Amino acid sequence: MVSTRKASFITFVWILLWMSLLGGIVFYYSFRTITLMSDQITPVVTETHKPSSHELIVMTQIKLTLDTLNKYLPLFILALFLASTLLLWICIRFYVVGVMRKLSDTQPESQAKDTQKQKPPEESGPTKQERKKAERFRTLHLISLLQREGRLLDFFNEDLENFSNEQIGAAARKIHADCKSAIQKYIGPKPVMDQDEGETITIAPGFDPSSIKMTGNVSGKPPFKGTLQHRGWRSSKFEMPGLANVKDPNIIAPAEVEVQ
Repeated sequence: MVSTRKASFITFVWILLWMSLLGGIVFYYSFRTITLMSDQITPVVTETHKPSSHELIVMTQIKLTLDTLNKYLPLFILALFLASTLLLWICIRFYVVGVMRKLSDTQPESQAKDTQKQKPPEESGPTKQERKKAERFRTLHLISLLQREGRLLDFFNEDLENFSNEQIGAAARKIHADCKSAIQKYIGPKPVMDQDEGETITIAPGFDPSSIKMTGNVSGKPPFKGTLQHRGWRSSKFEMPGLANVKDPNIIAPAEVEVQ
């Protein structure tokens, strides 16, 4: 918009200058011509030998007309050339604005085409089936690690009816230690709140609902005062090993076969 106004103003100034020059030339020669004609008619009207009354009337009317033209000629020429200047400026302005708009419309299109030409073709991403397979694999990956480090699934799927409480306790202690070590190694869980469970705490306004779950008689707006029932857990790190190239994402732990 600024460039259009600037171009329009510059166009108007140039048209005004050239039309002023042309108007001055027309005024100069018109004024000289009328003055010359008036000077030639004046002696005829004022001669001592009087012409016929009819000729005198005609000459007098012509001289009056020339005097009137000579009197109002500057105003007439000024109005004529100002109107011509304004009309010419409007025509040129609409033409210039139209050209500039066409240039501004075609330039982004050309730039977009150049950008598309310069932009390297994007590689095709994974298919929906491949993404679903990867998401399932990542979901089961932690269980697979707990099975590998602590035999967690073996413990859950074991029939404990044939074992004594002492045997179950010893096995559970070993599985607990191994799984805890694996979780601390890969995830590093830390409590969401540092206070002890059973302690009375105050929840200030602006708390994160995803990290603090409110239960009981919850009404109104915070701050809330209550008893800490569970400190919660948050991950302090994420150092999971890379996913193996497994064809079946449902495989949590492969079967083991000892070759004889």
